Formats: sequence, structure tokens, C-alpha cells
Amino acid sequence: MLAVVFVTPRLTTNTFTSRIMTKENNDLPEKTARSKKHWSSYLLLILIGLSLVAVVVFASFYFRLEKEYQTGNDLYKNLRTDQVSLLHIKKDMGQAAPPEDQTSANSGSMDFTYLEIVNPDIVAWITAAGLPIDLPVVQGQDNEYYLTRLFDHQPNRLGTLFVDVYNKRDFSDKNTVIYGHNMNDGSMFASIANYRTQDFYDSFPVMDLYTPTGDYKIELFAGYVANANEPFIQFVFQDDADFLNYIDWLKLISTFDSQVTIGPEDRIVTL
Repeated sequence: MLAVVFVTPRLTTNTFTSRIMTKENNDLPEKTARSKKHWSSYLLLILIGLSLVAVVVFASFYFRLEKEYQTGNDLYKNLRTDQVSLLHIKKDMGQAAPPEDQTSANSGSMDFTYLEIVNPDIVAWITAAGLPIDLPVVQGQDNEYYLTRLFDHQPNRLGTLFVDVYNKRDFSDKNTVIYGHNMNDGSMFASIANYRTQDFYDSFPVMDLYTPTGDYKIELFAGYVANANEPFIQFVFQDDADFLNYIDWLKLISTFDSQVTIGPEDRIVTL
């Protein structure tokens, strides 16, 4: 049947068919061009629409993030300023409590009364002169909760500085670990990353740690910016030699050199 149709020599049929083909061939480029133009217009509109949606979503996310940062930073600022009579160091204000008023339960120079009312998980306050580190330190029931909770328990990306759940609250372990976020706005522990350079260490070689039972001067002796999943933290030491070997290793990989000497009787803090 196909062969008969293709070889049929009737002129009218062939002519008619030829005309149809010719007409279709003449219209095809115009229709194709219009079709492409329409599709291009539709595609352009879709892309513009998607771009606008992306801009709106990004702007919304950015402003929510900024608001969240502001909320967290305002909270910690209020803890530092609005409660100045309770949080600031009494001896620097000429208000150190007389020895008879200092008990073994609260022998530090900072008054933790208000902080303990706001959050009983409080264990310390850490400061670094000249750096935006002037923050409370807590210890939760796990190492997850305070990653996304402020000191007053509000959900927030800034979180709260917290001691590892396996450490003692009084910093009596050989190595106490304090966790904190490296925030993009420079808050929390973000400035610690600057210890990659010797100049930064030379400018800020010490920090202060205040606890309800005593005050401590933190002398930075080694710095190493590690991946969060990197198993470099050692909590338990077999003996003094094991502890000192760990100290030597930390100094070996440190990004800066220090003259601080660590002895077997010392304790360290990892930030």
C-alpha cells in the first residue's frame, strides 16, 4: 500500500500535495519564530519571577538572621550592663566583700546571685580585655541544648558558651572544654579564630575566668583552629607524663609561640 501511494502518477494529487507541502514549508519558519519568541518571553518572565522570589526569600532570611543576632547580642549586653552591680568585678569597683563575708561556697569576686536566678546552669563568666568576649558560661545536661539556646533559654543561633557535659562544674579537671560558636557577626567565640597569627596572640595573651568559688587568669599557651569533628581533645590522662606529652603536642601544632610554661600541677582550658 505504501508503494502504490508513493508511485501514484496522478498530477492533481501530486500537485495538490505539492502545494500543501509548499504552503506548510513557507509558513513553518514564521510559526517557529513566533513560537520561539513566545517561549523566550515566557522563559524570561519565569526567570524574572524566580529571581524576585529568590531576592524576597534571601532578604527575609537575612533580616530574620540579623534580628536573631540582635536579640542574642542584646541579651548578653543587658547581662553586662543593666546588672552592673551584680556582674562586674567588685574589686575593680572598690566594693570587694570583706573576708568574713566570703564563704567557701561563694569566694569569687563576681556576684553570681542574679545569674543563678536567671539560669541555674551558670558555672562561670569569661572575659578577654579588648575582645568581644565578655559572656556567661553554663553547663547543660548534654552538649546540644545550648548550641541553639541563649542564657535565658530563648531559641537562638548564638547559643550560649557551655562547658562539656563530661567536665566537672568547678573547673577542677585537668582539661575543661568550653564550647562556643564562631559567629559571622564577630560575636561569641568568633575572635578566637584570629589567634592564627602571632601578632594577635601578642596583643591578647590572657583571659579572665570568674566562677562562684574563685577567679582564674587564663594564660594562652597554644592555639590551633580545629575542625569540630576532629578528635584532638583529650580529657583523661594516665599520669603526669601523659598530660605533659599532650601539652608538648599542643605547642607543636600551635599557630603562635608563647613563653608560658605548663607544669604537671596545672590545669588547662580548651576553647
